[in-house]
Amino acid sequence: MIDLRDGDMQLVVDPIRGGGVVRCNWRDHALLVTRPDDASPLGLGNFAMMPFVGRIAEGQMMADGHPVQLARNFPGADYPHAIHGIGWQTEWDVTACDDRSVHMQHGYDPAHATAGWPWAYAATQRLTVRGDGYDHRLDITNLGTTAMPTGLGLHPYFPRADASLALAVDGCWDVGDDDVPTRWRSLNGAPDWLAGDPVDTSFTGRRGPIIIDWPTHRLTLAVPDDLAFTHVYVPGGADYFCVEPVSQRPNAVNAADDAHSGLRWLAPEECWSVTVGFTATPRP
Repeated sequence: MIDLRDGDMQLVVDPIRGGGVVRCNWRDHALLVTRPDDASPLGLGNFAMMPFVGRIAEGQMMADGHPVQLARNFPGADYPHAIHGIGWQTEWDVTACDDRSVHMQHGYDPAHATAGWPWAYAATQRLTVRGDGYDHRLDITNLGTTAMPTGLGLHPYFPRADASLALAVDGCWDVGDDDVPTRWRSLNGAPDWLAGDPVDTSFTGRRGPIIIDWPTHRLTLAVPDDLAFTHVYVPGGADYFCVEPVSQRPNAVNAADDAHSGLRWLAPEECWSVTVGFTATPRP
């Protein structure tokens, strides 16, 4: 475990479990929900998603004109889709660390892996704490010989009790019974995020930061334009909810229209970087 501290902020990172966040505390407040009894990455408070985000239907896609079958990788369940990429279930190597930051790397070679992803890539994560929060940077480089369809994102879990979510969006992707998007539709105003039915939906047109309020404090997520989609997951009866800044909608690699799916193609040797900032403040 890597224990990072600066002033009122503590962040504990587990390089073995996807380089994910085990603890995220500001003053006396846990900003993320973790589940110590779950040894899988799903017990983490936040993890990185790469080289794709969300679901790929049945784990099936095309690569350079050939069909590909990806591993169906949801932990502990007979789930039909590939989900959340590869990095979240990979041990990361720590390459640099001090009191306030950790730098980790993960290399993927399809010749020596079972995930089924056809392209080699190199990825890094850098987590840096400051007194009022932390910054989470992701980098990925295509090491293959052809263009690689690529997605990046984060999957944080937030405490649901007494929380409210401010998130301006203009539309969403409806999903079928198989949890795969079927059509986009516009929205007039945001849903009642945390008080209504369960939500597991990819939203578009985010404007401004993501803001989560609790009675005594606020958490603001500053998200780059490259992560233009926001996946909201609010399971019924759970003590947490997820607001995931991501670059693409689920199953983007199989979308007929790349321009609206968020799918990004990285040329060989091309690198892509994004940083999400988490900032805690007393409640206004």
